[in-house]
Amino acid sequence: MNVSTLKKFVQSRRGLAVTATAVFLGLVLAACAARWSGPEPRCHMCGMDTPPSKARFVLEYKSGYAEEACCALCAAKLIRQQPSPLYRADVYAYDTSAMIDANQAFFVVGADAIPEGSMGPSVFAFSTQPAAEQFMQLHGGRIVVFSNILALPAPILLQEGRVRWGLRLGV
Repeated sequence: MNVSTLKKFVQSRRGLAVTATAVFLGLVLAACAARWSGPEPRCHMCGMDTPPSKARFVLEYKSGYAEEACCALCAAKLIRQQPSPLYRADVYAYDTSAMIDANQAFFVVGADAIPEGSMGPSVFAFSTQPAAEQFMQLHGGRIVVFSNILALPAPILLQEGRVRWGLRLGV
Protein backbone atom coordinates (compact mmCIF):
# COMPACT_ATOMS: atom_id res chain seq x y z
CA MET A 1 0.00 0.00 0.00
CA ASN A 2 1.47 3.36 -1.02
CA VAL A 3 0.88 6.68 0.78
CA SER A 4 -1.93 7.95 -1.47
CA THR A 5 -3.82 4.64 -1.19
CA LEU A 6 -3.40 4.75 2.59
CA LYS A 7 -4.73 8.34 2.71
CA LYS A 8 -7.79 7.36 0.64
CA PHE A 9 -8.41 4.37 2.95
CA VAL A 10 -8.20 6.52 6.08
CA GLN A 11 -10.49 9.13 4.54
CA SER A 12 -13.19 6.56 3.81
CA ARG A 13 -15.74 5.75 6.53
CA ARG A 14 -14.60 2.18 6.86
CA GLY A 15 -10.96 3.23 6.96
CA LEU A 16 -11.71 5.86 9.59
CA ALA A 17 -13.52 3.33 11.78
CA VAL A 18 -10.71 0.79 11.47
CA THR A 19 -8.06 3.43 12.20
CA ALA A 20 -9.96 4.79 15.21
CA THR A 21 -10.46 1.28 16.57
CA ALA A 22 -6.79 0.43 16.13
CA VAL A 23 -5.70 3.64 17.88
CA PHE A 24 -8.17 3.04 20.71
CA LEU A 25 -7.05 -0.56 21.24
CA GLY A 26 -3.41 0.54 21.15
CA LEU A 27 -4.06 3.12 23.86
CA VAL A 28 -5.97 0.62 26.00
CA LEU A 29 -3.18 -1.96 25.68
CA ALA A 30 -0.53 0.65 26.49
CA ALA A 31 -2.47 1.75 29.60
CA CYS A 32 -2.90 -1.84 30.75
CA ALA A 33 0.76 -2.62 30.21
CA ALA A 34 1.80 0.46 32.19
CA ARG A 35 -0.58 -0.35 35.05
CA TRP A 36 -0.07 -4.11 35.24
CA SER A 37 3.41 -5.47 34.86
CA GLY A 38 2.66 -8.88 36.29
CA PRO A 39 1.35 -10.34 39.51
CA GLU A 40 2.30 -8.71 42.80
CA PRO A 41 4.76 -10.70 44.89
CA ARG A 42 2.92 -12.71 47.53
CA CYS A 43 3.83 -14.22 50.86
CA HIS A 44 4.82 -17.83 50.24
CA MET A 45 3.18 -18.84 53.54
CA CYS A 46 -0.23 -17.12 53.66
CA GLY A 47 -0.62 -15.67 50.15
CA MET A 48 -0.91 -12.02 51.22
CA ASP A 49 0.51 -9.35 48.87
CA THR A 50 3.93 -8.38 50.20
CA PRO A 51 4.71 -4.96 48.66
CA PRO A 52 2.29 -2.95 50.79
CA SER A 53 3.46 -4.67 53.99
CA LYS A 54 5.82 -2.62 56.13
CA ALA A 55 6.85 -5.84 57.85
CA ARG A 56 7.88 -7.88 54.80
CA PHE A 57 10.89 -10.16 54.44
CA VAL A 58 12.78 -11.44 51.40
CA LEU A 59 14.41 -14.79 52.20
CA GLU A 60 17.21 -16.32 50.17
CA TYR A 61 18.49 -19.84 50.82
CA LYS A 62 21.87 -21.42 50.09
CA SER A 63 20.21 -23.50 47.36
CA GLY A 64 19.53 -20.24 45.47
CA TYR A 65 15.78 -20.39 46.10
CA ALA A 66 14.22 -17.11 47.26
CA GLU A 67 10.78 -16.31 48.63
CA GLU A 68 8.90 -13.46 50.26
CA ALA A 69 7.04 -13.27 53.55
CA CYS A 70 4.54 -10.64 54.65
CA CYS A 71 5.59 -10.61 58.32
CA ALA A 72 7.94 -12.08 60.91
CA LEU A 73 5.59 -14.95 61.74
CA CYS A 74 5.36 -16.13 58.13
CA ALA A 75 9.13 -15.63 57.68
CA ALA A 76 9.88 -17.77 60.74
CA LYS A 77 7.52 -20.50 59.52
CA LEU A 78 9.01 -20.48 56.01
CA ILE A 79 12.58 -20.66 57.32
CA ARG A 80 11.71 -23.59 59.62
CA GLN A 81 10.12 -25.62 56.81
CA GLN A 82 12.80 -24.96 54.19
CA PRO A 83 15.28 -27.85 53.78
CA SER A 84 18.06 -25.53 52.59
CA PRO A 85 19.82 -23.31 55.17
CA LEU A 86 19.05 -19.60 55.12
CA TYR A 87 21.67 -17.61 53.19
CA ARG A 88 20.27 -14.09 53.58
CA ALA A 89 17.18 -12.38 54.92
CA ASP A 90 16.22 -8.80 54.14
CA VAL A 91 13.48 -6.97 56.02
CA TYR A 92 11.63 -3.70 55.52
CA ALA A 93 13.13 -1.12 57.91
CA TYR A 94 10.32 0.96 59.31
CA ASP A 95 12.56 3.98 59.98
CA THR A 96 14.19 4.18 56.54
CA SER A 97 11.54 2.56 54.29
CA ALA A 98 14.33 0.45 52.77
CA MET A 99 15.07 -3.26 52.75
CA ILE A 100 18.00 -4.05 55.07
CA ASP A 101 19.83 -7.17 56.23
CA ALA A 102 17.65 -8.75 58.93
CA ASN A 103 20.75 -9.71 60.94
CA GLN A 104 21.60 -6.00 61.26
CA ALA A 105 18.05 -4.94 62.21
CA PHE A 106 16.58 -4.21 65.61
CA PHE A 107 13.05 -5.61 65.97
CA VAL A 108 10.35 -4.28 68.27
CA VAL A 109 7.89 -7.03 69.20
CA GLY A 110 4.70 -6.66 71.22
CA ALA A 111 4.03 -3.02 70.32
CA ASP A 112 0.51 -1.60 70.46
CA ALA A 113 0.54 -1.07 66.69
CA ILE A 114 0.33 -3.15 63.53
CA PRO A 115 2.60 -2.35 60.58
CA GLU A 116 0.77 -0.87 57.58
CA GLY A 117 -0.19 -3.57 55.11
CA SER A 118 0.28 -6.33 57.67
CA MET A 119 -2.22 -8.37 59.64
CA GLY A 120 0.20 -8.91 62.52
CA PRO A 121 1.88 -9.94 64.62
CA SER A 122 3.21 -6.50 65.46
CA VAL A 123 6.91 -6.85 64.70
CA PHE A 124 8.67 -3.73 63.41
CA ALA A 125 12.24 -3.72 62.09
CA PHE A 126 14.55 -0.71 62.45
CA SER A 127 17.98 0.03 61.03
CA THR A 128 19.31 1.46 64.31
CA GLN A 129 18.77 0.73 67.98
CA PRO A 130 17.95 4.40 68.82
CA ALA A 131 15.17 4.38 66.21
CA ALA A 132 13.76 1.16 67.71
CA GLU A 133 13.96 2.63 71.23
CA GLN A 134 12.17 5.81 70.15
CA PHE A 135 9.37 3.76 68.57
CA MET A 136 9.20 1.56 71.69
CA GLN A 137 8.70 4.64 73.89
CA LEU A 138 5.59 5.53 71.89
CA HIS A 139 4.17 2.04 71.30
CA GLY A 140 5.65 -0.26 73.95
CA GLY A 141 7.09 -3.68 73.24
CA ARG A 142 10.64 -4.92 73.56
CA ILE A 143 13.68 -5.01 71.30
CA VAL A 144 15.00 -8.31 69.97
CA VAL A 145 17.38 -9.34 67.19
CA PHE A 146 16.58 -11.57 64.21
CA SER A 147 17.95 -14.76 65.78
CA ASN A 148 15.61 -14.25 68.76
CA ILE A 149 12.62 -13.93 66.46
CA LEU A 150 13.53 -17.18 64.72
CA ALA A 151 13.96 -18.92 68.08
CA LEU A 152 10.49 -17.95 69.32
CA PRO A 153 7.85 -20.66 68.84
CA ALA A 154 4.98 -19.49 66.64
CA PRO A 155 2.43 -19.32 69.52
CA ILE A 156 4.79 -17.11 71.54
CA LEU A 157 5.47 -14.90 68.52
CA LEU A 158 1.73 -14.51 68.05
CA GLN A 159 1.29 -13.71 71.74
CA GLU A 160 4.08 -11.10 71.59
CA GLY A 161 2.40 -9.48 68.61
CA ARG A 162 -1.16 -10.23 69.62
CA VAL A 163 -3.94 -8.43 67.84
CA ARG A 164 -5.98 -6.54 70.44
CA TRP A 165 -8.78 -4.01 70.23
CA GLY A 166 -7.39 -0.49 70.45
CA LEU A 167 -4.28 -1.10 68.38
CA ARG A 168 -3.09 1.73 66.19
CA LEU A 169 -3.43 0.28 62.71
CA GLY A 170 -1.26 1.15 59.75
CA VAL A 171 1.50 3.07 61.52
